[in-house]
Amino acid sequence: MDKKSFDIVLDEIRKCVLTDQRIKAIEQVHGYFSSEQVMDMLKYFSWADPQIKAVKALQHKMVAIPTTKVANILNCFTFSKDRLVVLELIALNISDAQNYRPVEDLFRIHLSEKKRARRILEQVTHTLSCTAPAVL
Repeated sequence: MDKKSFDIVLDEIRKCVLTDQRIKAIEQVHGYFSSEQVMDMLKYFSWADPQIKAVKALQHKMVAIPTTKVANILNCFTFSKDRLVVLELIALNISDAQNYRPVEDLFRIHLSEKKRARRILEQVTHTLSCTAPAVL
């Protein structure tokens, strides 16, 4: 999405008081967001649950993103369990899911979570594929 259009979207999100209003504003947008724009929007949601709802609303409105930028989005979340939920939501937007390392590196503490992240990426690589449009 171009900068001018994105600024209009951000302005609408800022005007909303309740989380549900912000989510509805995102759902009504036509167009595709870059990973940087997604991260900018997540700043307007104060806790993990509202942020996850926002990602859910955005999951089909994102351009294809490489794993390095997926890692940046995941870093907006504090807890690894939330990162896994978000990874599952945006998995079909990943353009180079075979490049496991940037995402796997976020899950260093619990081996089970690291394995789950790897399985999500492998599933995209082997059975599914990126459905998001290429960067505009």
